[in-house]
Amino acid sequence: MPTGFATPSGKELPEKLKALVDRFAADLKDARGGGRVTPEKPICSRRLIEAYGKKGHEINGPDVRAMVSHLRVEKQMPIASSSKGYFWADTPGELAGTLEHLEDGRGGISEDIAAIKKVCERMTTQGELFAKLKSELGLEEIKGN
Repeated sequence: MPTGFATPSGKELPEKLKALVDRFAADLKDARGGGRVTPEKPICSRRLIEAYGKKGHEINGPDVRAMVSHLRVEKQMPIASSSKGYFWADTPGELAGTLEHLEDGRGGISEDIAAIKKVCERMTTQGELFAKLKSELGLEEIKGN
């Protein structure tokens, strides 16, 4: 799940999620066993939110990500993901796809951060050069910086 959103670790799960996270894991595992949710047919956050809403559990996208993170990190469960959703992994190969998915997201964010820093640096340098040029030419009244 490349989300761009931080999710709390297991110890920080809100009470409503602590009560739901084990049921969430069991539901993913059962859905995989029943062939309803597979690597080819993962379940997206929107469908999870709708399904749990029908059961009286009001959750949102960050809640889903928090539970997935908790199950992966704190409980070491094989919750896999792709750009299309989540599923219970049955093989290491299925988890390898999740690693690629997560690393691609992280790489993209890192690239964006580096690019934004370069743009800021270029804008700062250009602004300094423009101010110096205005000063040297005695044009301080020119607007634009």
